[in-house]
Amino acid sequence: MANQHGGEVPSTTDSGVLDTLLASINTEGLTASSLEQSLSAISMRRDEVMRALLSKTNAACKNTATDAAATLAAEAGCAAALSSLQDRGLVPEGDDLLAQTVATAAQHTDVVAQLQNTLASISEVGAIAGLQQRLSHYDTLVSQGAFCDAAGVLLQLQQDVSTVAGAESTGTAVEERMQLFKEYVISAPPQYLVLDPASHIPALIPPTQQTGAALAQVWQAAAALGVLPNSLQNLSTFIVDNCVKAIIRDELLAIASANNATVMESPANSIASSALSAATTTRAGAARAGAERTLYRCFKSVCESALGSNAGLIRQLGMEYLWPGASGAYIAAKLRPAKPVEDSELAGFMRAGSLAIKLEEKAVKLGLWSAKIEGPIAKFVRQAVGRVLADKRVKYATAARDLLTSSAAKETTIVSGILPLPAKAPSFGSASASRALFASSDNRGTTTSTTVAAAVAELHGEPPIGDVGPYAVSRAAAGLVSLMLDALGEACRSGSAALAQAMCGAVVDLASLLLALDPSTTDQERVLPYIAALRYNDCLHVYRTLCLLPQAHAPRLQSLVHPAVNFIAPARRVRDFGDAAMQSMVSRQRSDLLDIASELRNWKDLDGPGVIRCNKATRQLLAAFQRLTSVLHGVLPKYMFINVASELVNAVCGVIADAILEMGDISEDESKQIPNIIGLLTAPDTGIIATIAFMSSSMTRESESVEKSGLHGAKIEQNELAMACSQVARLKEVCELLDIPSREIALRWRSGRLAAVGLTKEQVVAMVRALFEDNEFSRASVNAILQS
Repeated sequence: MANQHGGEVPSTTDSGVLDTLLASINTEGLTASSLEQSLSAISMRRDEVMRALLSKTNAACKNTATDAAATLAAEAGCAAALSSLQDRGLVPEGDDLLAQTVATAAQHTDVVAQLQNTLASISEVGAIAGLQQRLSHYDTLVSQGAFCDAAGVLLQLQQDVSTVAGAESTGTAVEERMQLFKEYVISAPPQYLVLDPASHIPALIPPTQQTGAALAQVWQAAAALGVLPNSLQNLSTFIVDNCVKAIIRDELLAIASANNATVMESPANSIASSALSAATTTRAGAARAGAERTLYRCFKSVCESALGSNAGLIRQLGMEYLWPGASGAYIAAKLRPAKPVEDSELAGFMRAGSLAIKLEEKAVKLGLWSAKIEGPIAKFVRQAVGRVLADKRVKYATAARDLLTSSAAKETTIVSGILPLPAKAPSFGSASASRALFASSDNRGTTTSTTVAAAVAELHGEPPIGDVGPYAVSRAAAGLVSLMLDALGEACRSGSAALAQAMCGAVVDLASLLLALDPSTTDQERVLPYIAALRYNDCLHVYRTLCLLPQAHAPRLQSLVHPAVNFIAPARRVRDFGDAAMQSMVSRQRSDLLDIASELRNWKDLDGPGVIRCNKATRQLLAAFQRLTSVLHGVLPKYMFINVASELVNAVCGVIADAILEMGDISEDESKQIPNIIGLLTAPDTGIIATIAFMSSSMTRESESVEKSGLHGAKIEQNELAMACSQVARLKEVCELLDIPSREIALRWRSGRLAAVGLTKEQVVAMVRALFEDNEFSRASVNAILQS
């Protein structure tokens, strides 16, 4: 609005404009004309302000019905301007126009306040009406089956009702509907399913397409409302109680009817007694996997129909609710009553457990369980079987411990060189091969006999595992071998791969116990000939058994465990232990014998006391070998006795021969006396070899004392022992060199006779120079030896 001077009305009506105007007047050098001009300017400005105030009031009155915020601003502006004018005394009391304007502004303020209150009430009523309208829309969506949209509307109503004053009753209605809707969504899924009366398999209520769409709406609404776990749990409970348990009940009733059994309720909420449930583990019950097939169809129908093949819903339902509940019901009804307690129950339980595990594998394929996590059924079967197998393994170990710590460890018995293994393993049905627990390779293409033979062939320098002749072992070791044979024989008869693997482990345990439980208490006792020989034989007996066990039970053991099953590793440990025991004894005996033979390295005073001393040492050596033969021959197998005897004889004879060869000067008397003394050791009829052969022959003769002692060593032929005792021939040849001319010595060397017994050219030359004076004959012989 323009003023009378044609200018625009200022937009500001507060006191700041007047203060600015008054401050702009310069009061210095005030004159009458200047004062008159100032009063005229003030009067004009007052008229402008009042007109501006009236204009704004009129504008505010026009806009109150449409803009409540502008009305409040105008009313506040007018009141502030009037207050400023009255405070400054700029509103004259005699000005009717201004007084009327002020009164009108005040009335307008009251009207605006009343109008504002009315508008606020109208707004609240409208908001509540809007909530009621949205609530009615929610009811419509529910009635139409649009549960997902209904859940969204209800959730938004729940948020908005808290911001509207006076909507308490509407908020209560929203909360009631929310509670009812959650309860419906939780309980609704089973209502969309119908169970087949015969198979108890759930399916969607026809028409299936509309029912499936409605059920999908339920799952979406449950997820939106945060009650999806509760809804899935309710569905799981329905399926387990009305489908899983009913399917198992029907199978048990069918078995009960076929076996004329009595049905009763068991404390485990099963519909059959433990005996009836155990009937499912028989061959007749195991042959029919009706319950497992029906359960699989049931779970598949749940995944496809109730969950619409939604992988996320299937996994959440199966992992958290359905499979733990269903497997628990299955275990309680079919597996726990048949849980094996004795060995005879293991095979039947394994058959039932195999069907159960296959069902669990199918559940994994459906997505109800994770393949990375062991299922509850597999875990129960493993623990139940493992407990029985562990107890059985402990029983064998306990029996072995009792044997090895009893007096049987010091009692002997004679065993045949051929182990008492079954000539042919019994024939059974086929079984799937398990993983290689004890195999050295995974070559499933080779035959069992070839594989085991190849494994045994790797044992270079091993004792023979064939017929080694009779030998003595402790009764404890013989009992240990019997336990091994019984363990594997039982495993093969059972047809259970798990039992076969456990019994293979038991065999390894028994072999380890033989090494751990040593009947000897001191180191001195361990090196005694009889104790060391018996310990070696015990290890030999177990070693040979371990090597031959796979072949003895072929092919059944290989089919249950692995085609290349063998016990080579524990056999080597047992063999090494026995070898160490024998070597310790031999080393001790060698040391004692060499102490006696040391007298035969000093050939001085052979024309006096030296002869007596050397003859005594010779007789002591013969007596020592005679005692060793009487102890070892009746214990060790023939091949081992020859090895031990030849090692000791060669050690003694070798030392004596080296002592003679190392003599720098041999007198004529010594060259005559030494062969006579050594002849007691090398003579064919009375020497060491003859003494050992005679003792073995006399011990082999059947006599009452021998039969009572149980020592039946094999007869040792003198030529067998002579071939092994090469140092005896060497010593004999050295003694003969002492009594022949140098020319004969050279001829023997050139013929190769001396080299054949182990003499070197240097040793023969040294012998010639020690025996003969340096003359043309001895030099000729030496030259002949060196040139040959």
